[in-house]
Amino acid sequence: MKFLIAVSLFLLVVFVAPVHCDDMGTGHFLLNACKAFLAAGTKGDFNAGYCLGFIHSNEQEEMVRKVSDTAKKIYCMPKDVTDEQLARVFIKYLEAHPEQLHLAASQLIWMAYSNVWRCK
Repeated sequence: MKFLIAVSLFLLVVFVAPVHCDDMGTGHFLLNACKAFLAAGTKGDFNAGYCLGFIHSNEQEEMVRKVSDTAKKIYCMPKDVTDEQLARVFIKYLEAHPEQLHLAASQLIWMAYSNVWRCK
């Protein structure tokens, strides 16, 4: 019986977990994660934390672009924008463009933010 349980768990990890992980970088996953963040805030589950971490990593990447001489800024966000505003802008863009949910979330967040905070 223990052997059967062990084999079942192994097969579950090998065949089911990779499917879930592949989806984590898409707009579809981030849409749900950011909705979880807005619902629960920083005390939310893994998905809420994933959204917040994703937003902050893209924010840091854009800050690096701003100090680089060769990289072009993708968006110019005001300094006083909150995490909730960032998540809401991203969610609004994703809900307005459901045909793009299969795309990479890193591409979609640039599209969302550059749509709202264009550089002059």
